[in-house]
Amino acid sequence: MPTPATLALQQHLQTQFPQAFPAQAPTVKPLKIGILQDLFAACPTVSRTGLRQYLRAYCARPTYLRALLTHAIRVDLQGHPAGVTTAQDHGYAQQRLTEWRQRKQALVAARRQARRARARPRQACPLRQAQESLEPCRKAIDSPVAAAGPARAAPRNTAIVQVSVKRRKSAPPQSVVKGINNRAERS
Repeated sequence: MPTPATLALQQHLQTQFPQAFPAQAPTVKPLKIGILQDLFAACPTVSRTGLRQYLRAYCARPTYLRALLTHAIRVDLQGHPAGVTTAQDHGYAQQRLTEWRQRKQALVAARRQARRARARPRQACPLRQAQESLEPCRKAIDSPVAAAGPARAAPRNTAIVQVSVKRRKSAPPQSVVKGINNRAERS
């Protein structure tokens, strides 16, 4: 986040030198080599340290780095041509943009992971819980021994369980579990 002093310096440079420091991103152009000395001469009342820091931050922005890749001509404070960009400048800009994208992707992934960690755990569905608890019973019923008949398949004190779902218009499905003890019914 820029400080008020940095914002004031940015506004000053944009009003004094609109061709070199435009307010809109699409019109940013590469600055000439050694423009800092020109800034020192043109702005004697502004802190040299402040100018150095602002120029360093301005030239590290992704918008400026993209301008290095797309524009071949550098400009001075008045917007006049003052040199050309080199292949070394293009390589540097491409490397910095790649690093910037990787940092941004890592930040987005970390935020997404933190959001997932803060999210409430999903509440278990009662129907699914009932179905999962009945899985051993289903396996016993579907076994070859169960095909011979229920009297032989179900050992003593074993319950056969049936699950049904009741739906209401305003409420979510509720599972109702009914248990039947085969041995108890016969006696």
